[in-house]
Amino acid sequence: MELAGPAHRAVLAHGYAHQIAHRDAQGHPGVRGVVRAVLAEWTLVPAALPTTLLLWGAGLGWWRSEGIEYVAFGANTVLLLCWGLLACRAAGHTWGRAVRIGCTDALLGVAVALASTLLK
Repeated sequence: MELAGPAHRAVLAHGYAHQIAHRDAQGHPGVRGVVRAVLAEWTLVPAALPTTLLLWGAGLGWWRSEGIEYVAFGANTVLLLCWGLLACRAAGHTWGRAVRIGCTDALLGVAVALASTLLK
């Protein structure tokens, strides 16, 4: 359970923020609404696992921790490209379109990371 601790916290925070933002519109106030919102965000856990495992392994000394953030950033960018490509192929699109969509997903991920860095 400790392995995915940061991912669980991210899901809880995101689900709670979602509940607070939409509590009047959803009609499910209170704990029940929060639980529903958190369960709806379960996909954040597997999405965060590769990075969590990479950083956790560096923290345990399995590999060097110096520069690991760059490795994690590169791995996440490649994952975005691959997930976009696979989703497009599963939807029946051509390889050309799938590659374009995958590259767009990867570029959007880089843009979000860059914007996040610049805003901090």
